[in-house]
Amino acid sequence: MKLSVVIVSWNEKDSLKKTLDKLFKSEVNFEYEVFVVDNNSEDETASLVKKHFPQVVFVDNEVNFGPARARNQIVRHLESDYVLYLNPGVLLGKETLQKQVDYMDENNQVSLSACKMIDKRGNILLNVRKFPGFLDQAVVSFGLEDKISFLIKKYRCTNFDFSKSTKIDSVVGGFFMINLLNINDLKMYLDRTLPEFDSRFFYLFSKQDYAKQIEKSGGETHYTSVTECVDENSDAYVVGYKDDKKIYFKNSLLKYFERWHGRIAHFVLSGIWIVKNLKLNKK
Repeated sequence: MKLSVVIVSWNEKDSLKKTLDKLFKSEVNFEYEVFVVDNNSEDETASLVKKHFPQVVFVDNEVNFGPARARNQIVRHLESDYVLYLNPGVLLGKETLQKQVDYMDENNQVSLSACKMIDKRGNILLNVRKFPGFLDQAVVSFGLEDKISFLIKKYRCTNFDFSKSTKIDSVVGGFFMINLLNINDLKMYLDRTLPEFDSRFFYLFSKQDYAKQIEKSGGETHYTSVTECVDENSDAYVVGYKDDKKIYFKNSLLKYFERWHGRIAHFVLSGIWIVKNLKLNKK
């Protein structure tokens, strides 16, 4: 099998249908398979997939394990050359799969790649990132993105040239292709989880952690300009989160820094969040 496509869903029935409709209109010269892992949705996702997309291998979890662990349920069993992780709401063009796979075939040193992402209005989404650094994430944690914007712009790669394919640090968003042929040959690094995701990251920072493992193991992550797709749910490109998603952001951020920057950075960032919460509680 050339390619496996894995989609993790949670109460996103309508977005998932759009994604699958577009996916199965792909024009390719290779075989591919599609998996949907549903994390205990309550919106009839299961009946939708089984009725309209019988060719999909559907996994119906009884608990919301989060995207990282759900992806691992599939990847540990795959025998394909590549795996593409798609989010519900990502709409592929007819040639997206073919062009992205061709790029990976022609650049077999690439372990992970992501293509150009645009929103419904045609605006380019900033899916390229520098690896999270202490200063930029401290700014985000304090909620000072607008006041100290130059650090955030550097982290978000706001001056990145999206017209050229090139090696990058990491990516975010809903399109994430992995070279399984390459990744198992990378030099072992510490407690790496590749080709699986680190399931300690329930939601956020798991892809950046994955790219960091690749870099430390001697692999490459690339942005490719060879094709593009539309992401109707652009929340994944936001720096920092508010309200109900803030706890996911904080927990994942602290786990990332404990792993890659040590206990001191983890301790200081934890303190920033405590101070911030104390100030909010006094208001």
